[in-house]
Amino acid sequence: MNSFAKIRFFLIIPLVCAVFFSCDPEEKLPPETILEFVEVQHFIDTAGNLVDINVRVSFQNGKGNLGFLGRDTTENLFIHVFDRVSLTDTIYEPMQTAHTPPRDWIIPFRIPNLTPEGQKSVRGMLDIGFYTNFVWLQQQTEHGIIRFEIYMYDRDLVKSNTIITPDIRIK
Repeated sequence: MNSFAKIRFFLIIPLVCAVFFSCDPEEKLPPETILEFVEVQHFIDTAGNLVDINVRVSFQNGKGNLGFLGRDTTENLFIHVFDRVSLTDTIYEPMQTAHTPPRDWIIPFRIPNLTPEGQKSVRGMLDIGFYTNFVWLQQQTEHGIIRFEIYMYDRDLVKSNTIITPDIRIK
């Protein structure tokens, strides 16, 4: 074998190995939806008043069946709101609506399809804003401390894990 063939041989093998090992295998995610709390963002107006809050949640799903498709109007993300009962104890009770008998106050959301075309798994972030409900939350809480319990359903109606935010001060 001449020297040019030897050089070519020793260049081709590392190149083939580099191409082979540089390909990332498709990420294996669990088939059920997994949520994780990331942060709470507070929005303050120019007068210094807290006017809105945003809860950021990460999600992942190995089946890629999150969110509604087409004309589906199914609510698939749910948030229970809990009010802190006392400043000395860490006891929470479900907030209640003003127009119904006492029950958990649940905020439903409709999340559109979250899986890009052709993908089997999906991961990302959700920003859940409480802009229209925020005044009601401020009026209903006694001590100005709430927390949210958040879960969602995929298109197969499989419920995700439930996450609970840390205390959120709104007054």
